[in-house]
Amino acid sequence: MKRWISWLVLSILVSSMAVGGWVPLVSKQALAAAPTPAQPIVLKLSHSTPPVSPQHKGVFVPWAEELEKRTNGRVKVRIFPSEQLGKAGEAYDLVLRRTVDISWVVPSFVIGQFPLDEIFHLPFLIPGGLDDPKSGRIRRTLYEKYLTPINFKEVKVLWTGRTGANVIMSTKPVRTVEDAKGLMAGYPGGRILMRLLQTVGASPIQVSAPDMYTNLEKRVTDAQVIPLEAMMTFKLNEVVKYVTMLNAGGGSFLTVMNQKTWSSLPADIQKIVDEMSPWAEEIQAKSWAGARGYAASVAKKSNIEIIEFPPVERNRWVEISRPIEEEWAKETDAKGLPASKMVQEIKQMLAK
Repeated sequence: MKRWISWLVLSILVSSMAVGGWVPLVSKQALAAAPTPAQPIVLKLSHSTPPVSPQHKGVFVPWAEELEKRTNGRVKVRIFPSEQLGKAGEAYDLVLRRTVDISWVVPSFVIGQFPLDEIFHLPFLIPGGLDDPKSGRIRRTLYEKYLTPINFKEVKVLWTGRTGANVIMSTKPVRTVEDAKGLMAGYPGGRILMRLLQTVGASPIQVSAPDMYTNLEKRVTDAQVIPLEAMMTFKLNEVVKYVTMLNAGGGSFLTVMNQKTWSSLPADIQKIVDEMSPWAEEIQAKSWAGARGYAASVAKKSNIEIIEFPPVERNRWVEISRPIEEEWAKETDAKGLPASKMVQEIKQMLAK
């Protein structure tokens, strides 16, 4: 009986201490021996497109999720879209200064800084866009052999890409070279596109992506030269009546990481990131191609006239733009860069 009472008293005492918040003392040695949960590596990724864009929702979001999954939560990526951390033209400097760890760089947004990138903008040299296999092989070859070691050696290039070919979205029809004369034409950047517009008699105006809609709506510009997939991202279907399938050139872009950030990553995580790059290019191609197809269908539903050049008219544009390619190669060679060699290599690859 006494033993039963002692057990009861002890049980009540222990229960009372637990309810009162008493915690038994633990030795410092025991605390030191307990494993501390590792903090995840958090990478900041910055880009200039809005959250509805194919690059954000179709590429960066799934890439960040997949990276976290493959590293078992050891790496997390915080994405900052819509120029939240800096303007599109500052993207490369942002990653060099390590303001961000990863940045989406569109070289043509900074005129003159990356001259070799201009080869992608030569009007009718490299066909197709992101989802064109031959275009993809050419792009990867040019980056691996020339652009990365010459222009982007200060960063870790994760993967590259290219937009679809440029079209003319306009409030006035452009069916011939003559229709382009006097056209107030917006363009996103780069010397080559500017030269093409000047060659056909248009008045080029560099317009940043967020300003395209307003400029067209207020008739500051009559047209915007940009890839078709941009139509839905920036709602240009609301302010244009015509789309001329110019299919001239197309900008390249690349996703890069700060070199110090890359060097600080454990070797096994570096391996995972590298292994993911071909997959990232693949989903990127599908995302942009899907956006282009969707834009074309919405344009038709919006009663926007799609203008295709007949062969004779297209040849006129090709011939008019040919001196641009020759002048670019000559000017860039004079800077000690292998422009002519690159052009010849592209033509050899296209001939195969």
